Amino acid sequence: WRTPVNFGGDCCFAGALHPPGEFPADFVVGEFSDPPPQAAGGNCFFNSAMTRAHNFNPGPCRLPDAVMERAREEFCEYRQTRASLMELSHRGAEFSAVRARAENLLRELLEIPEEYAVLFLSGGATGQAAALPLNLTSSANDCAAYLVSGHWSRRAAREGAKYCDAHIVAGGAEEESGFSALPAEWNEPEGAAFFHYADNETVHGLEFPAPPKARAPLAADMSSNIASRKINARDYGVIYAGAQKNLGPSGVTVVVVRRDLIRARPETPLIWDYAGQEKDDSMANTPPTFQIYMVALVLEWLKEQGGVGEMEKQSAEKARLIYAAADEGFYRCHVCEPAARSRMNIPFFLPEENLTAEFLRGADDAGLLGLKGHAVLGGCRASLYNATTLAAAADLAAYMRDFARRRG
Repeated sequence: WRTPVNFGGDCCFAGALHPPGEFPADFVVGEFSDPPPQAAGGNCFFNSAMTRAHNFNPGPCRLPDAVMERAREEFCEYRQTRASLMELSHRGAEFSAVRARAENLLRELLEIPEEYAVLFLSGGATGQAAALPLNLTSSANDCAAYLVSGHWSRRAAREGAKYCDAHIVAGGAEEESGFSALPAEWNEPEGAAFFHYADNETVHGLEFPAPPKARAPLAADMSSNIASRKINARDYGVIYAGAQKNLGPSGVTVVVVRRDLIRARPETPLIWDYAGQEKDDSMANTPPTFQIYMVALVLEWLKEQGGVGEMEKQSAEKARLIYAAADEGFYRCHVCEPAARSRMNIPFFLPEENLTAEFLRGADDAGLLGLKGHAVLGGCRASLYNATTLAAAADLAAYMRDFARRRG
């Protein structure tokens, strides 16, 4: 395929080179002719008979078709470099430009002020549950407030308690099968270093309509609703989000942090040290280069669609379609209060468990994927992230009504 042989360091080509049409006997690429067809602009293979279903998985989830096509075109050779971006040095000019593009687009789309650092890290939201107290408290004796509204905020509180005096201000006694409403009030301790909450709970389908009122700087887990509605970044001390819902594939986490809050403790691991990572352009360790490249593509796509404001409009309409079908009597939604209902994740239940299995089989046959509920709740769940189309939501609503008519 490519005449140069890549002897790079951390990011290098991992496979053997073969001329077009000449492959080892055990090389399998699916239903391709010999020689296989090539994608325009590169040497990657694709199956023209491939079909794409409506994907409602909760994360990893659907990516925009245009982003997938662009990534396919550039996968094997990035912009005439004679190598894939994944094979190029993370400290080279090509990837440095990609990382800078991702940061600049995120700043533009979310209107992030200059006093905030933007980081691209590994470890997901779970990693940030540990990184937060290590960077925002002076010692394990410092207190932090944790508002528990569902599965993921509870998990963050338990992880944070290993590194600080974690005060559960609300929701601590709730059973995992509960969490069907947002806390109405909470008791914030004096002098808390930060106030942590999950802006959207993917398992339980709860979403804060506005940031909670707190004296301490807000630390928000926005993994499942970032870039789906306009926010005022200055309302937050820290925003973090795993990319695998609205920003790209799994494997990279975006962190937006106000610089004056950072005071990393001496025992903070280098990869979690916010100040150190910013100083090294999020490259204290080898970064997830392909994932950051995909984030840049998704953000370019989001800007082309009209930005966060357009995503907010579409999110509201997609959620309206599904809730309308779910509220007609046959199904039961986990969250009843309209103001607390998530626009991103909608858990719902059928009258009987055997009907749930039948519903899911029929949905799969109809090209509606990823609707099985989380193990904590069971039932079904529709996830409506930015790349989920209005047509997909309309088709799911139509299937829900048809199934209710036939089995109700």
